[in-house]
Formats: sequence, C-alpha cells, structure tokens
Amino acid sequence: MPDGLWYPLSNHTWDAGEAKPLDDILEISGPLILEAMTDFSRRLRAMLRDAGFNRIKAYREARYHATGARGFHKSRVESDFDLIALKDWRARIAELTEKGDSRMKSVHAALVEFKSKKDESLKIWERLYRSKGAKS
Repeated sequence: MPDGLWYPLSNHTWDAGEAKPLDDILEISGPLILEAMTDFSRRLRAMLRDAGFNRIKAYREARYHATGARGFHKSRVESDFDLIALKDWRARIAELTEKGDSRMKSVHAALVEFKSKKDESLKIWERLYRSKGAKS
C-alpha cells in the first residue's frame, strides 16, 4: 500500500464454515478504500511533520484518521504469504472494472472519487493544524 506496508487481504470470505470467493465488487472496493486510507494517513503524517510536529506527535495525531487494518513490513510476511505488488493489484482492479457490468463501473468510479477527495481533506487539515501549531 502507499504507506509501504503489506496488508493481509483475501479474495475469499467465510460463509457457513467454508471459504467462498468474494463478489468482484467487494474484491475491489475493500482494497481501494484501504489504499485511500493508508495514503491519507501517510500524507497527513508528512504534513504534520512539515507543520512542526515531531515524529511521535505526528504519528499520534494521524492515528485518529488511520485505518484499523494492520500493515506489516515486507520482511515479516514475505516467506509465509503470497505478496501482490501494488502495480499488479491495480492492474487486477483495472481488469475487473473493464470486464465488469455497470454496477462494477459505478463502484469503481465512486471509489476513485473517494480517493480524490483525500486531497481536499488534507488541505483542510493542513490549514487547521498549521493554525494550531506544533505546541499543542
């Protein structure tokens, strides 16, 4: 993900005691939301550091806006799990969206818009934190 960590995601879900494949819409929507959230947190921490917050304070402040999903450094997961590079995962999303029906295209468009809104949100947070300053 954009924060440089690897997140355990599956294209299956448990239902009545067995693993069943996720619907294509769920397969793309969860990771797209996670991608947007991890990128937002990473960029918010950087913005806070630029505003004068030390590394720990920036991390703590940004945690309020972070996902609850647990990311792992690659060295912790590379031998035990299949790892999918971000570029390969994005290609899979493009493939699913292209072959998908209008529902799939609508979900993809909504999530792309959701990701674009993070830029607007970051500008708002930047103004708020810059006026607050690093002293708080």
